[in-house]
Amino acid sequence: MATSSAPSIFDGGVDFDWKKYITHRPDYTASNFYPLIWNYHERHSDRYVLAHDVGTGPGNVVEVLAKRFDRVIASDPSKFHVDVAQKRINTIWFYGRPIFADKKQEKCQDLYDNITSKAFERIFPLKASQVESAVKTMASWLDIVIFPSETWTDVQRIKWNNDKPLSFLGEEHFDHEIKYKSGVGPGDKIEMQVDRDFWAKEDCGVEWVKGFIDAQYLWETTDDEIGAQLEPMYEELEAAMGGKGSTVKIAWPVVLLLATKK
Repeated sequence: MATSSAPSIFDGGVDFDWKKYITHRPDYTASNFYPLIWNYHERHSDRYVLAHDVGTGPGNVVEVLAKRFDRVIASDPSKFHVDVAQKRINTIWFYGRPIFADKKQEKCQDLYDNITSKAFERIFPLKASQVESAVKTMASWLDIVIFPSETWTDVQRIKWNNDKPLSFLGEEHFDHEIKYKSGVGPGDKIEMQVDRDFWAKEDCGVEWVKGFIDAQYLWETTDDEIGAQLEPMYEELEAAMGGKGSTVKIAWPVVLLLATKK
């Protein structure tokens, strides 16, 4: 497994709770997500030789890939993530901020966005030199990723719930204008669908939301002044969700890129 990685804002996290991270992430095994990838692969190859998990995090996807492929490469902006992924192991996709699926819960979405903004005040301002490439990629729904036709064929770009932003934070939080040039080729097949059942989690309470945000970044601590300011915001969100003990359905904006090398 490849281990090369440069330092970034994602480094750190020796004491990070990876169990919480995985618990408060979408279930990739839901819907037909992995079968879609396997079916695409089998149309172009009769062998499962090599897979590359880009942005591996703690390696939860690598575990699934390793059951199919002879060799799996894991890469990530954070060397620490790769180290964790290696311990878990003994094509391109990305998902964005949670979507409160019920149309009646638009207030919940606004409150969630405010909470996320407050949590990220711990690391603001975000400078262009740190995040520009990632922000452009998310803003474009990965359309910035180029598959040159002389090298790649059968390029598919599949987007779920692209009526919502893919980025975890609004553009107002960055110190630069977000501009990008689309890399979508004339032969790329594009599929878009609004499906609030895709990867949906049906029973998310305010504690789940809190867990997701706490595990969204390698914070030095969540027991700080920002954490104290977040508590009444979580209480307001819980009330909007229906009151104490209430749960809601969470969906996700997701993009999957598939391509075959000639």
